[in-house]
Amino acid sequence: MKYRAVILLIAIAAAIPAMALNEKFFRKADEKVWTMNIPEFNPRTEIPDSVADGASAVVIADYLDIKVDREIQQSALKATGMTNRMTRDKIRRVMIKMFDQSAVERFTDFEFGDRESFHLKGMLPMLGIEKAWGAKVHKPDGTVIDVDIKDAFSIGDGEKGDDNRKFKIAVPGLSVGDVLEYYYYTEEWLEEFNLPSVNIDIAGSYPVLNLMVKGEFNPDLTIEYRSHNGAPLLYREINERGYNTFNLHIINIPAVNIGVFTSAKRQVPFISMNFLNNTSMIFRPRSARAGGLYGNLPAGTYYTDVANMLKATKYDNPIPGRAIKLVKDYQKTHTDLTDDQLAAVAWIAFNYAVITNDRHKIGDRLGAVMFCDMLKKLKIEYPDALGIGILTPRTDVPVNEIISWNDPDYVAVYGETIFSPPLLLNNQPGEPAGIYQGEMVAAFPALGDKIDPSKQPVIFNVKSLKHTGNSTVLSTDVTIEEDDRLRLSHNMKLYGAQKHNVAGITTPDEWIMRAEEFLEIPEGKRVKSTRRDPEGRQTEIKKAMFDWIENSMGTRPESIEKVEILSRGNMPGETAIEYNVDCVMDGLVSRFGNDYNVNIGRIFGRNPQLEGKDRERSFDAMLTVPVQDSYIVTLHIPDGYSVAPESIASLNSRVINLAGMFYSDAHLNETGDLVIQSRVQLKSNIVPLSHWSELLAVLDAAALFNDTSVILSKK
Repeated sequence: MKYRAVILLIAIAAAIPAMALNEKFFRKADEKVWTMNIPEFNPRTEIPDSVADGASAVVIADYLDIKVDREIQQSALKATGMTNRMTRDKIRRVMIKMFDQSAVERFTDFEFGDRESFHLKGMLPMLGIEKAWGAKVHKPDGTVIDVDIKDAFSIGDGEKGDDNRKFKIAVPGLSVGDVLEYYYYTEEWLEEFNLPSVNIDIAGSYPVLNLMVKGEFNPDLTIEYRSHNGAPLLYREINERGYNTFNLHIINIPAVNIGVFTSAKRQVPFISMNFLNNTSMIFRPRSARAGGLYGNLPAGTYYTDVANMLKATKYDNPIPGRAIKLVKDYQKTHTDLTDDQLAAVAWIAFNYAVITNDRHKIGDRLGAVMFCDMLKKLKIEYPDALGIGILTPRTDVPVNEIISWNDPDYVAVYGETIFSPPLLLNNQPGEPAGIYQGEMVAAFPALGDKIDPSKQPVIFNVKSLKHTGNSTVLSTDVTIEEDDRLRLSHNMKLYGAQKHNVAGITTPDEWIMRAEEFLEIPEGKRVKSTRRDPEGRQTEIKKAMFDWIENSMGTRPESIEKVEILSRGNMPGETAIEYNVDCVMDGLVSRFGNDYNVNIGRIFGRNPQLEGKDRERSFDAMLTVPVQDSYIVTLHIPDGYSVAPESIASLNSRVINLAGMFYSDAHLNETGDLVIQSRVQLKSNIVPLSHWSELLAVLDAAALFNDTSVILSKK
């Protein structure tokens, strides 16, 4: 959980001013880190050719040291006058050798933080963080250059002296063949609550000769970890102080290309670790474990924590009551609604009540609880399937690998439909975001006090759409202007996960207006204060459309003449976002004497060809969702011009295999215009390594087509 989110659980936190860069703390960090005698940190380490071959850099040593302790502090925060403070000291030290210029460029500039603090109500200290960074360069001739921290400059938004500042520093004179050694050092403390989790990456973009991780933890504190994607276990020992410790040393870790079609949390080894202040008397689930170091606990352990937190979730809030009234008013003129339809109406009413109430901000867990309570009061029943669910996006670990009740996202479950706070402005009620499609859900059917933490949740998966359900359909008329520019008239439809490509097409204000229309709220009771003028909003949409077209086509329009939104795709019955846009594009037409050369392929989406290491693969490819892009482009042939048959034939292509397909087809229609159809289809979100070459074949064909031109010859 983020620090700010933790503090806001009990009060509004306010940052206090900080001093200038604390050079005394940096000197302390230097002394602590550089005097550590770790034999693996040897700049003269021989790196085998088998490791260095093809690598732009090699990590000689990567060291992480985490110490977590507990302090009893005098404080006015609690009636007892005492608090349980967690403290954590963390050192990350790295030594890496540069083998090419790309590595030098990657490691020339560093950013680091300064300090952070929060005071409760401006007085009671709740959080303190001090951060330091240091580096030195080992030259091949044995010379060592210390990087002077005084050369750092502030890059944050705040003024000098503020908390949460960011600094940037350049490593002077770094060259190919040098060995760079750098560290990050952090001291932090937090009253009563849990410190944020830490991920320990086992593999990365560069080969690692030595990865070393050490931990030392106060036995009163609860430290929990999970090894993901083949990461090793940690073996607990108890030191002479009675503290829980572990030591991990892994050698010769190969590089992993964490590039396209990779989900690092699902495919690359790492260890996630939570630091729980379960001695706290303010905030902990009833099922919290006693002090100790716990690894790879069963998923059911955390499901029980979730159930306890849900059972303890109470609220005194007018939002559900207001939403229920909106639903009942709607029912007066819509008496034949099914329960499914009524649930969708309730979701719109609930979010309308939330989004128009400035005083009550709610998170996903409270939102899910409120909405389920609301459905129950409306007597909208779905046997054995009304309750709270937890899940994670595809960019995170699966829900059965969480290590905290706070890790997953909370949703309301109705049948096999999930309603996920916060509101998705581009989605219909119950339409999940693409990152949730096919994901595992752990659902707790009961509500409130009826939740039984001793019972395990129901497990099911969010509906996963096929490629046709996550599709883009573009129909475009193209006319060549007299000045050799192209005038394009687009009709665009986006379905499912593809709606995310035009995030921002609907603002909260516009959603409010749509909800008011749908719920048939009387004009006199509608929100007035947030309305924008239509002309100003049209200007905003046009500005956004420049970026959307450039991102989808790879070419930025010279001008946009008109934008017309036909469907926002966010109310019941609206499956797609649909809009028309007229624009003018330059640079796609050239002259060969009297003939035109039209780079028609640039209109068919943006399909860059994978290059270099991105073409190599050692594990399955993972997409967010299966997708399909379909295009129909009609190029109006100017009077007095024709298209040679061989030019038309060059536009025809077809690749079909187990990974997907690409095809294009061109012909002249009855009016003599050139009609080109194209489709890119990726059938599955997971492409096995054995089919990687087939996926490349589809992508290569699409990229090649983007460079296709058609010649229009003067008759």
